[in-house]
Amino acid sequence: MIPPMEGCCKATVKRFLNLSVQPRNLPALLFRALPKLICLPPNLHKKFSIDPALMEDILPELPHDILMDIFALLEIPDLARAGSVCPSWCSAYTSLCNLGQYKQSQTPCLLYTCESDARLYSLVEKRSYKLTLSGPPIHSRYLIGSSNGWLVTADDRSEMHLLNPITMEQIALPSVITLQSVAPILDETGAVYKYNFWNRATRPPRTFALDELRRYLHRKAFVFYDTSAKRYIVVLIHSPRGQLSFAWLGDSKWTCLPPDRYFHDCVYKDDLLYAVAGQG
Repeated sequence: MIPPMEGCCKATVKRFLNLSVQPRNLPALLFRALPKLICLPPNLHKKFSIDPALMEDILPELPHDILMDIFALLEIPDLARAGSVCPSWCSAYTSLCNLGQYKQSQTPCLLYTCESDARLYSLVEKRSYKLTLSGPPIHSRYLIGSSNGWLVTADDRSEMHLLNPITMEQIALPSVITLQSVAPILDETGAVYKYNFWNRATRPPRTFALDELRRYLHRKAFVFYDTSAKRYIVVLIHSPRGQLSFAWLGDSKWTCLPPDRYFHDCVYKDDLLYAVAGQG
């Protein structure tokens, strides 16, 4: 929760500093950003020291770009805490994430599910966090991909969603019926209750229940960030025969690439998508 007034900031800073994991705490990171802060050459910052008691007064007043420089050095748990300290810190945190500038190498976290919720275990802090997510329960979804901080999941209707387990943000991807090999079967009310799936053009379609299609259709998904377009692209390898389709966030349907045989992997570099097929 973001405090409603800037006056809350000093007390919250103290709580944040106490919560930070040593030795990667905010005072230490401030010294790393000190040359830029006071316009000194980097090799001179070791000659200066700041009383830690003054941190509570200094940190809330740091310029936006300095806060971003400091936050870019944090591990994920501390970064999430920093974004909750006060409005100015939240703004720097949001800008850092939205601009794709957060590239700090992270200690991996483990994601696991229970019957009613999901939990994220931090190897840095040696503790777990309960994730409260809206929408379809995560324990009932299939995980079909993970990259750049996003999970790609398929729910019990075989529909796909992006999920960020840190920010709790969820984004629905284009419907599965916009893939060329899938067609909906409607009931008398016009609602989708089954799918037809064409595995080969020369054979009649197979019929699947809503939650069954994901067992056969989805193989692997990737999330890439296009720096020139400043938006994400999701790439899906799916049946039949390892077909490859993609969608930009905000698209209403999947774009299917020309058929090939058994794509296995892909990477996005300099506005180009490179894929590895089974035939080399």
